[in-house]
Amino acid sequence: MVSSAGTNRRLGGRFVIDREVGRGGAGVVYRAWDTVTERQVALKLIAVDPEQAFLEEARLAREAQILAELDHPGIVKTVAHGLLEDSGLPFVAMEWLEGADLALWHRREPLNMSQATELMILVGEALEAAHRGGVIHRDIKPGNIFLCRGRVPGYDLDFFPKLVDFGVAAALDRKSLHGIDVVGTPAYVAPEQARGDASIDARADIYSMGATLFELIAGRPPHVGPTMIATLARLATTLPPHLCELRRDVPAELDSLVYRMLQTDPSDRPSTVGEVIEELREVLPQTARLSWMEPLEISMSTRLGSSASRLVTSIVAIGLQKGSALERALEQLRARGADAVPLGQEAIVAHLGARRTVGSEASAALDLGRRLARSGARVGVASGRARVNLTSPKGEVQPVGEVVDRASALARDAEPGTMIADVTT
Repeated sequence: MVSSAGTNRRLGGRFVIDREVGRGGAGVVYRAWDTVTERQVALKLIAVDPEQAFLEEARLAREAQILAELDHPGIVKTVAHGLLEDSGLPFVAMEWLEGADLALWHRREPLNMSQATELMILVGEALEAAHRGGVIHRDIKPGNIFLCRGRVPGYDLDFFPKLVDFGVAAALDRKSLHGIDVVGTPAYVAPEQARGDASIDARADIYSMGATLFELIAGRPPHVGPTMIATLARLATTLPPHLCELRRDVPAELDSLVYRMLQTDPSDRPSTVGEVIEELREVLPQTARLSWMEPLEISMSTRLGSSASRLVTSIVAIGLQKGSALERALEQLRARGADAVPLGQEAIVAHLGARRTVGSEASAALDLGRRLARSGARVGVASGRARVNLTSPKGEVQPVGEVVDRASALARDAEPGTMIADVTT
């Protein structure tokens, strides 16, 4: 890994380094001059073991070929890729962009609701072009939406977005969280990605697009836990909040659209980005009439529907064996009435008492937790109140976030082969 680079330092006999502009777990990004194309580029060096360099280079070559075919003004362009001659490190050089990513921009110059809606229409148009080309981003988030100064005809914005880390992010941002392999960023990743589903389609990007829009309007992502594991457990198993729970001035149509984009089951979301764009265009005039925090007299019951509260016990198990062992554990949990889903390939989150309460959920959870621990897992069990959506045909439940947070924290603190339960359980 290159630790630093001074002004005018040359890398790979090709790139003249200006300055470092970013650093993360996947590598480091420089502003550099490409002496071959005679263009300013964003040069990203990939941190991998030497024996993995050629495999990474081949993957980058495939991604670059795909991106070269995605000719859209809202998608950053690849200039070059390969292995540096001097170090052998894989690299990808992208067009240099002037501006800031959406996360930084929004902190400095917060977008109002109308601007956020227009921005997501433009982001959606870029995603729609990518999906037509057979490419799924899988890591849409404010940090991967770069805003450049300038205007787009027909839009009341003084910036325009470009999607970055397109396709590359899916492999490079894989994180291992105490035995949970995750592709993407926990606060924005689609539930099917958190569960480790084999089949991921364009609706995963629709979820992440909804999570980003939710944060722009509400000031926080839809699911936030004290740890990455807790965040994943929430989004994989619980209903998303409504925007109107955090801001009363959200138009009902926008609230409904974002809520559908954030559904745990992909089949409950809009099926294409084109549908999302169409609905955003329809609601845009309503957002334009609103000031930033204009209060509206809206009945919360008309949006949230009928709900009730009940006691739910949550189980989080980390470090299970992959494959058949994980499947058997899921079957055992579901046979005892638990709503259980995998987190990645080596973890499980489950809730007892979500659909119906018989009074023995806590003791059943302790028994199931002991069984999971005997297989070598680290298990946490916690109990607390949950809000149940009585009008949902699927009988969905939204456990109080604090409960699954506690179960996640207990699992994280447990030793392999042990279970920790909270006092309530």
